[in-house]
Amino acid sequence: MLFQGGALFDSLPVWQNVAFRLLRGSLKKPKDEARAIALEKLRRVGLSEDVAERLPAELSGGMQKRVGLARAIAAEPEIIFFDEPTTGLDPIMAGVINDLIREIVTEMGATAITITHDMSSVRAIADKI
Repeated sequence: MLFQGGALFDSLPVWQNVAFRLLRGSLKKPKDEARAIALEKLRRVGLSEDVAERLPAELSGGMQKRVGLARAIAAEPEIIFFDEPTTGLDPIMAGVINDLIREIVTEMGATAITITHDMSSVRAIADKI
């Protein structure tokens, strides 16, 4: 799930936020492997490796959305929920996030369910309304 407000853990570095699900529970992987997956997912959403050790508060709103998207796809889910994915972003960054959502969902072959009031976002990412 990609949460409206980011829902990132303030006390964890970015890579651990992305790998959160991979570091515990039934999907638990060794720390090095989870970190490698996190770095790959960060790269996939357009963030460089240098943000991996930063805390979420050190990132812009658009970067935090990208981290949230990387976390949402880290475990390769079949279904992804997006709750107001472009809220709080300027129109340019909203367009970037919409393009990323569309590309990633298509690449993964996942089903995506989006809740939004942003009709331009709906037109950019939806197959069905």
